[in-house]
Amino acid sequence: MIKDENLIRKNRREDYYLEHKRVLDGVGALSSDFTIKTPFYSNLSNLPGKNVQLFEGELRKNKDLYIELVEKVKDHEESVVDLVPYDSNRPLFVYRANPHYTSEYPVKKGGYEGNYWESYLVNLSELKVVWKNQEMTFAEYEKRKDEEPVAAPKEQMRVINQFPNFEAEFVPEINSGNSDDSSDLVSIILLDIAENIQRLAVALKKK
Repeated sequence: MIKDENLIRKNRREDYYLEHKRVLDGVGALSSDFTIKTPFYSNLSNLPGKNVQLFEGELRKNKDLYIELVEKVKDHEESVVDLVPYDSNRPLFVYRANPHYTSEYPVKKGGYEGNYWESYLVNLSELKVVWKNQEMTFAEYEKRKDEEPVAAPKEQMRVINQFPNFEAEFVPEINSGNSDDSSDLVSIILLDIAENIQRLAVALKKK
């Protein structure tokens, strides 16, 4: 049922937001700037390949929208039981805010139980992709998704900063800690710092 699917979608959006949170924090994106979408083919689109549907409420904010593509898992009765990542690489697709969306994207209409809505179809080729700490065009991602990351043309890619701001994130936590548990807090923070340094070292080694 659609109501059950909506609940699954809501829960999965929350789960996947947390999994992408460090990347989203790195680009200054809020929880409300992240969503999950199921890609599909449509005769309404003049472009080849799959599309995502974005709703009026998502577009009129005129903000970038970060998207993880998902696909439906169905049971033997064709009921949706889960939404899983569409791409095993787990990239984020980025819709760049476009104030002219009403005239540039085809409209898809639908309804359920007396509720009617309109959405706009955006072809995947029009989205940017954030993958392995870099932003690139959809075409570039399609070429590179099965390869090790290499330097890409500057006009197609920019580095996304995932490394934490130690002064902003950790110093306030130390200063606000009680004397009884401050040593434990410092230990936890130092372990977090070490983990991030190790992650950075691995990323630099691959370049």
